[in-house]
Amino acid sequence: MTQSLAQEAAAKPPAHRWWPRNWMAWGAGFALLLGAYLLAGFYLAPRLIRSQATTWVKTNLNKSIAIGEIKVNPLSFKVDISDIAIPATTGSKNEPMVALTHLRLGFSPLSLFADAWRLTELRIEHPFVQATIRPDGSLNLLELVPPSHGGESPAFRIDIFSVDQGRIVYVDQSR
Repeated sequence: MTQSLAQEAAAKPPAHRWWPRNWMAWGAGFALLLGAYLLAGFYLAPRLIRSQATTWVKTNLNKSIAIGEIKVNPLSFKVDISDIAIPATTGSKNEPMVALTHLRLGFSPLSLFADAWRLTELRIEHPFVQATIRPDGSLNLLELVPPSHGGESPAFRIDIFSVDQGRIVYVDQSR
């Protein structure tokens, strides 16, 4: 009888054998989720940003927007956007109303749980603004102010703010 118990015990796999399989399943699940997050961040997020920005500008400002390349790094929570421009409505000598060659945003995801959203950096390179006072005395840049929706806007904190090599063109057509 003792030999049969010993043989049965030897024939049964140890109870802890399920641990390696369980850890492999958890590891595979984590790798799959991380891969999906990275694919969504690197490939889906730029398309979503372009779509949302275009829709927002068209809906709220009744204007078009030109956006160059968009790069998102989901690991560092940074977004780089090149060649942004909103064209002027009338007589602009082919110059946009506002434009910039490069925008970099860094975001702190932990700030979602704080009282203010935190941008780790906001860098604007080569901004261009064409301010025109029209013959009727109105300022063209007021077209870029969206209608108020009445709600409170979130508070922002910016760690690094940089504007490099900006240019402003001012035209007074009211005289």
